[in-house]
Amino acid sequence: ILHNRSQPTTENAAKTLKYLKKALRRNSTINSGDIILTNHLLKTLCQEKYIVSVPPKRRKNAVGSENCRKAWKRISRRRRFSLPSNMLQLADTISNNIGKNMLIDEFFEYSDQDLAIRVKKYSPSSFRSAGFRIKSDIGNSTTITGHYEMIMPPSALPNGGDDSEEVVVAMTVYSSLQHLINDETQSTSDPGPLNITSEDYINSYILGCKMQPYPKLSDSDPFIFIVSHFNVNFNDTYQPRCVFWDFQASSSNESGRWSSEGCEVIAWNKTHTHCQCNHLTHFAILMNVVPSN
Repeated sequence: ILHNRSQPTTENAAKTLKYLKKALRRNSTINSGDIILTNHLLKTLCQEKYIVSVPPKRRKNAVGSENCRKAWKRISRRRRFSLPSNMLQLADTISNNIGKNMLIDEFFEYSDQDLAIRVKKYSPSSFRSAGFRIKSDIGNSTTITGHYEMIMPPSALPNGGDDSEEVVVAMTVYSSLQHLINDETQSTSDPGPLNITSEDYINSYILGCKMQPYPKLSDSDPFIFIVSHFNVNFNDTYQPRCVFWDFQASSSNESGRWSSEGCEVIAWNKTHTHCQCNHLTHFAILMNVVPSN
C-alpha cells in the first residue's frame, strides 16, 4: 500500500487496521521506524470510503499507546513534532468523513485510553438557538484523570446563511499525545514537582474542535474551553498559557508550532485553566517560566 503496489479496499481496510493494532500493542520491541511507517499508512486508510467500512471495535489508537512511548522518544525532535502534527490532521480528516455520513441530530462517539472523538450534526436552526456545549470527564468509570469543557456560541453560525447547510461539530481529546511531544524524564503516573526549562511543555490534554461550515468567531464571541492540568504540582515560577497548534507555521525544519495568537487566559488555578480563542483548531496549555522579580 505504501509503495502503491497494492490499493486498499473496503474489504481489507479493517483487516489492515486489525494487524496494525496487534503489532503495536504487542510486548516486543517497537522501533521509531514502526511509528513513522504506521503514520504514513494511516494517512491512506483514513479516507472516507475506508473509514466507514471499519467496525468501531477496530478503530483503535494504538500509535499513542503506552507501549509505543519509548519508540516515540527515539525519533528525532523535529520528526517527533511532525508526526503528532500529522496525527492531529488525521483525526480531523476522520471526523469530517464521519460527519458526512451522519443524519441531523445524530451523535457519534468513540473513546479509548488515548483518544476520544465526538461528532454531532445539527440543523442550522437548532444550532442558532443554543450553540454547542460539552462537559466531560477523561478516563474511565474507575479512574478519572481529568476533565474538560468546550463552548461554542450560537453566533458562530451567522444569520442569513444557507439554512439548508447542515452544521457538523467534531471534537477530539488526546489523553497521551502530550507525553510523546514533551521531553519528559519523569514518570507520567507520578509527575512530582514541575521542573522544566522549555516553554513548549504541555501541561494539559490536547483538545481539538472543528465546525463545518467554518464558524464566525471573534474576541467578543469566542470559542471557550476549560481543561484540567496534568501536573498540578507547580509553584509561582510557572504560569499557564493558552495555545493552539498552528499548522500554517510549517517550514523545512518543523511541521507547525504552538502559538497563542488569538487566544488568552481568562482564569486559572493549580488544577485548571479557562481559555478563550477567536478561532478553532487544536488547543493545549503550555507552562511559561516567569522571571523572578
